[in-house]
Amino acid sequence: MKTLRTLLVVVFTFTAFSLSAQLYDKKWTISAGAYFNDFVVTQQFDKLLTDAHWNHKGIPVRVSGGFYLAKHWTAVAQFSAVKLDNPYWEDKDQFLELDLGIQWRILHEKVFDPYLYATLGGASMNENIHFAYNGGLGFNIWFTHGFGFYAEMAYGGMAGVDPKEYDGAVENTSEDPYLGAYNINDNLNYSFGFRICPGKQADTDGDGIPDRDDECPDEFGVEEFNGCPDTDGDGIMDSEDACPDEAGTAEFNGCPDTDGDGIIDAEDACPEVAGLPEFDGCPDTDGDGIIDSEDACPSKAGPKEWDGCPDTDGDGIPDHKDACPDVAGVAEMDGCPPPPPPPVNKDITIYFGLDVTKLDAEDMEKLDALADQLLNSEETTIIAAGHTDNTGMESYNQSLSESRARAVKDYLVDKGVAEDRIVIKGFGETKPVDTNDTEEGRANNRRVEIL
Repeated sequence: MKTLRTLLVVVFTFTAFSLSAQLYDKKWTISAGAYFNDFVVTQQFDKLLTDAHWNHKGIPVRVSGGFYLAKHWTAVAQFSAVKLDNPYWEDKDQFLELDLGIQWRILHEKVFDPYLYATLGGASMNENIHFAYNGGLGFNIWFTHGFGFYAEMAYGGMAGVDPKEYDGAVENTSEDPYLGAYNINDNLNYSFGFRICPGKQADTDGDGIPDRDDECPDEFGVEEFNGCPDTDGDGIMDSEDACPDEAGTAEFNGCPDTDGDGIIDAEDACPEVAGLPEFDGCPDTDGDGIIDSEDACPSKAGPKEWDGCPDTDGDGIPDHKDACPDVAGVAEMDGCPPPPPPPVNKDITIYFGLDVTKLDAEDMEKLDALADQLLNSEETTIIAAGHTDNTGMESYNQSLSESRARAVKDYLVDKGVAEDRIVIKGFGETKPVDTNDTEEGRANNRRVEIL
């Protein structure tokens, strides 16, 4: 044990004055070292760090790992193993313990790095598993960036232990009553060894540039500016960028001219549309001297009296008030031409009695309606097609069909329809629509159809 105390003093003296030590700024730690456990010294503190009750055989070890959670706080996991060899114990067993816990780093990121820690876990002894707990103190001393020495001491215990399971079976002839039967519920344990910090250095802002080389460690930045930000990615560092949130050009101190009209967006009334200085950056697309926002027809030049609109169709109605700017119209139709007249209903048939060409009142009513439609549709022409049944001679029937068609035309002309808009044709008995073997069928064949 004297050798152990000497080693601790030498190591501490060397590391405490190491000039090459650096701050710890990595997330992970891995440790390996020696581990010693004394089950008696908690009842005999005068034997602390003496050789009186060390029960170890072989090389006792502890390995552990840590993860940096936040400033001052590190999560730890540790595994300890030691071979017990007490001559007053009948059972000589392997003592194993696996713990999880937390460290409170008192001096954050210093060469001398003391801490308090506490762990919970499980311990195996004499093939029995017990709930284990530890609480203690320790320190790191960093030789270099990410490599150092550690030492720690803790009070530990195991819950639910029956001391009789571990009482010595060999007669105790020593004057020390604790060498044989004693309570192993608690103990003092010690560990020392070396720690390394693998992986990359700390990068607080996550920009891939270690804090040590980052001129702006708390702000996500770029390598080009030694870790300082260029938020808008325009190649101008935020601290020198008049518009750090908007990509711009060096010409305008990092501010944008989105529409490329030579007027920066902050001074441009129309930043997304190229414009003219005389209109504060807003456009006059048709060049008529009227700004687009005040021009009713911004893409067509027009006089100011018509709000910048032309009269494309020449109907005296400016385009912005003309519902049909490309077609000449009338004012009452908002510049559009009058609508076309409704189509003429030509589906009319006039029926006649046997050997009759005279129109009756019902026929005249039908033709009056047709005349009104024709007068409203001056482009429409019609055909009056006359027909007969097969009564009488064929030549006579031909003449009779023409007379019936002419009677219809003469009536419509008398109503004002232009004569040249009505064509008459006679088909005699050649195109019956019904049988000529019955009176009803022959009545249907004696007709004039409007086509």
